[in-house]
Amino acid sequence: MSRTADSTKTASHTDIEVENCALSGSFSQDHAAQNYVTTQTTLAGEQNLTATSEQNLIATSSQEQQTLSTNCITDPAEELDDCACDEQDEDENEKPWLFSTSTWIKISGIAVSLGIICHFITFNPVWQIASIFCSLVGLAAGLVVLAPEVIEAIRKRQISIDILLVIAAIGACVLGEFAEAGAVVFLFCLGEALEQRVLRRNQSSIAHLLDLTPALVHLLQTDGTVVDISPESVEYGSTLVIRAGERLALDAEVTMGNAHVDESAITGESMPIFKQAGDRLFAGSLCLDGRLECQTIATVSDSSLARIVRLVEQAQASRSPYERFINRFARYYTPAIVIIASLVAVLPPLLSLITPLELGDLTSWVYRALSLLVIACPCALVIATPVAVVSGISRAAYNGVLVKGGAFMELAARVKALAFDKTGTLTEGHPQLEETYPLPAARLLWRERAEQQALAVAAAIESDSNHPLSRAIVKASAERDDPSAASIKVSEQIELAGLGITAKVDGMPAAIGSRAFVNTLIDLDEQALAIVDQVESKGATALLLAVDDQAVAVFSVRDTLRAESPGLMRQLHQGGTQAIATIMLTGDNLKTAQVIAQEAGVQRVHAGLLPEDKMEYIERLRQEHGTVAFVGDGINDALALAQADIGIAMGAAGSDIALEVADVALMADNIGELPWFFKLARRVMQTVRISVVLTLVVKASVMVLAIVGISQMWMAIAADVGMLLVVLLFGMRLGINRKPAQRA
Repeated sequence: MSRTADSTKTASHTDIEVENCALSGSFSQDHAAQNYVTTQTTLAGEQNLTATSEQNLIATSSQEQQTLSTNCITDPAEELDDCACDEQDEDENEKPWLFSTSTWIKISGIAVSLGIICHFITFNPVWQIASIFCSLVGLAAGLVVLAPEVIEAIRKRQISIDILLVIAAIGACVLGEFAEAGAVVFLFCLGEALEQRVLRRNQSSIAHLLDLTPALVHLLQTDGTVVDISPESVEYGSTLVIRAGERLALDAEVTMGNAHVDESAITGESMPIFKQAGDRLFAGSLCLDGRLECQTIATVSDSSLARIVRLVEQAQASRSPYERFINRFARYYTPAIVIIASLVAVLPPLLSLITPLELGDLTSWVYRALSLLVIACPCALVIATPVAVVSGISRAAYNGVLVKGGAFMELAARVKALAFDKTGTLTEGHPQLEETYPLPAARLLWRERAEQQALAVAAAIESDSNHPLSRAIVKASAERDDPSAASIKVSEQIELAGLGITAKVDGMPAAIGSRAFVNTLIDLDEQALAIVDQVESKGATALLLAVDDQAVAVFSVRDTLRAESPGLMRQLHQGGTQAIATIMLTGDNLKTAQVIAQEAGVQRVHAGLLPEDKMEYIERLRQEHGTVAFVGDGINDALALAQADIGIAMGAAGSDIALEVADVALMADNIGELPWFFKLARRVMQTVRISVVLTLVVKASVMVLAIVGISQMWMAIAADVGMLLVVLLFGMRLGINRKPAQRA
């Protein structure tokens, strides 16, 4: 793992267009951008960035905000209209029942049904008049539903799907086919209503997570009394009491008590986790037993739960490249159909007039042209991609895999190479100090206290670093509880990403880091090098401590391989034509990396890499394999996450930067989810392709039947609505069975 805190997400990964009305409802892009800047600023403080890094981070954040704004709002007028559409949908339930959309559709359906029944009962003129009247009532009710969209399309000078339906309905009335005109409009409105219902269902499947926030929380006051208040009133740093069977409303840290907690709503991990003092709790978690006292570390609006909901809503509203292509195609397809239908209506009768050919009269060809308009509506074609992608994103989120948009779901289906960081990804990420080897120089400096003092000095130098190896040194020193450690004076600490740290200890120059790093500062003797080789041959990481231009100690630090790593590699390699190559990219030494890679089953290893080296290797992998994904911890591997086609962050539930930088975030530290996620992504894109091809085949067939005069108008709309329902149900199935099957 590289020692870097400077994180930048390249602009190539922000190609996300957001349409508020499409799926995400009232999601605010301004709020998303503001939250992004706040997160990045918080990160800068937490990671102790240098002034240069802070400037780069701020500049990059500004560039990303500009890119996000450009992609999100392509047309200000259209964006305002979309917001108005949202408000209209939200206000619909508040209107009198007589004026609601669902009521108008019901009126249309009842009237059209009565019109058709009257039409086929008898040819008595009275019943025919009743049929015409009922059909016109049904037509009018349907047009009330379509009117806003039709008016909007006319205002924008666009030929929309609704315009096609209105033209077809008016033409049918002119030809005296009132029953068919009413049936066409009603079936179309019914299909649109079902489509919106499905989209709202997918949206609510994530938004309901906010319902996990309890209405009241138990606030522990300074006098020991407990009062119930709303979560919104809780201040940062307040102490809350959580009892068995209650959910946590805010992110917090346990200060007293212990209990088993269900975090499945956030991480997707079904097994309860034992929590005690010092452990972090996520908003939405359920306390299964015991009693906990915890101190809040975030407000309701900034909790992990709220951030996840916001990001998933944004992901659901974004368009994948495939969807954008389909929408561009539909934009030109619809006017082309109008031109073709016009030619079908006019050209054959004209040829009959000027040539001996008997092709039929004008009325029959106009009817055929109207049927062509109806079947040509690209409803099912346009909805095929978003319904499948949104269902896939929703299901992934339920299982602890947060996908930042349809573009990354599409890319995940094409991944051919998967690169891993070592520490914290393939390993547990909790290195432990195994042994300290004091060198002769240490005995000259500190005599009989050489080992204890070397560890204390190393811990003092590493105290401000967040690198896992640094934390291992600091933790080991703290466990020794050496009173002399407090007297060590450290100054001028400089951490070099992926290398080590230089400083001054009691006025003497000092450094700690890898063999390559320390060897650039001093000349290492044979004894020090031999100990380093011995440590690395066992699969541990060797850290060298130098003081006053002399190597004084070698520390052996080892991390444990994750239990799921070998099984993960087997699943990735056994995919046949869909097999994924695995590569380890690590800043650790080659010997240690090879030992871990052999135990895990990784195919290739590249070790001793700086953060910029990882970026270069990812580019090489892209040229060799195609689409490349990188899995890291979201903090020290931010550059590599940005460089890869898909950046996948581990343990993102507790990391702000992981949620912002990564394209895909594993909310729990479980890389075993990756084969399931790649399989889900392939299923999503396979569903899209099947839906599009099936829709085109059915529509093309019915178009031919309409032109030759076999298909009637009601058959055309039935085929159109039928395909719409098939596509919706076919895509929705991806969101069924929320809990994935057991994965090895």
